Amino acid sequence: FRDVYASMNAWLVRNQDARRIAYTFHTGDIVEKWTRQVDVEGRAREQFQAASDLMKILERAGHPHGVVPGNHDNITGRSNDLFNEYFPPSRYERTPWWGDSWRRNDNLNHYDVIEVDGAKFLMLYLGYFGGPCSWPQATKEARAWCADKSPDDTIEWANRVIAKHRDHNVIVATHNYINSNGSLASPDTSRWNEIGYRYWEEVIFPNENVFMVLSGHNQAVALNIKRDVGGVKGRIVVEMMADYAGHMIEGRRAVGFLRLLQVDVDAKTMAVNSYSPWLDEHNAWEYDRFTPSRYDDSDDEFTIEIDINDIYDKRVETSLIGVSAPLDDLGAVPAEADTEATLTWESLKPRTSYHWYAEARDAAGTVARSAARTFTTGR
Repeated sequence: FRDVYASMNAWLVRNQDARRIAYTFHTGDIVEKWTRQVDVEGRAREQFQAASDLMKILERAGHPHGVVPGNHDNITGRSNDLFNEYFPPSRYERTPWWGDSWRRNDNLNHYDVIEVDGAKFLMLYLGYFGGPCSWPQATKEARAWCADKSPDDTIEWANRVIAKHRDHNVIVATHNYINSNGSLASPDTSRWNEIGYRYWEEVIFPNENVFMVLSGHNQAVALNIKRDVGGVKGRIVVEMMADYAGHMIEGRRAVGFLRLLQVDVDAKTMAVNSYSPWLDEHNAWEYDRFTPSRYDDSDDEFTIEIDINDIYDKRVETSLIGVSAPLDDLGAVPAEADTEATLTWESLKPRTSYHWYAEARDAAGTVARSAARTFTTGR
């Protein structure tokens, strides 16, 4: 469904200014056919190339975004070689939002930084690990096979990054974190990836500036709002999973829904809804493949509190600062609709700056005011 994928990225670019889209997350499964070792590499490469080309829609527009591998991108945690071939750190390191990757030439884990209305945000991407590499009870042989595939180093790296960015609001993005019922992915709850609970216990819970976790993977939606986390009064952590890959129209998975997160920095709220540029439709729940649908409007459209910090510069920008004298009313000029009105300003002093604005009032009493203007008289 490459045309659907293209429509999503094109919509983001077209609307990034009008909607003030500051950043876009991709939480993995960039391709479909690189899940198992029996998958054909040639087919996987063809899909990676197509995805790479489509992501250039965002890159050419300078649209801030990040990607992280899912189980369909790294043979369920066994190898990130193809992912790093098509989406290496070098692809992003010259962008203004790029932070760093955890290792040279390895984009499994990385972070980005942006600033919105004076508030600083750190987008922390943590990679996908599967099978015995994430099992605490793994055998010695299994751990030997895992070698560099263990999440231990990832967790240590993540904590170092957060420690260096205490004045940033941290959003963790990873492929599989919570299940469709909201439970953390663990050896007891997930057959694919079992380290959601470790990310929670060892990265998210101990770091108070982590306020949200985004994930996908499960072809469902789920939301947890955890309050007073760690006994810290007022600390809120939002855990949000959204994966619309299983939604369908006419028996095809060609829906292309985005989840839109609209953040009000001052009010500390986030309005959430979904939209498909391909279908021009907001109600993702109506396309759930199950009948009756598992969801309703409230699962994809809601407003929640978010716990972002107050360590930012609330700036007011202006193009003019000055001392204002009492205003003089220069008079009123009647005018018909769609005609020009003129007024002569008399008795102006030479070499003097003047400020003015105009008001228009209709028969119903509605008033429109122009911007303030300045001019300086000559000799």
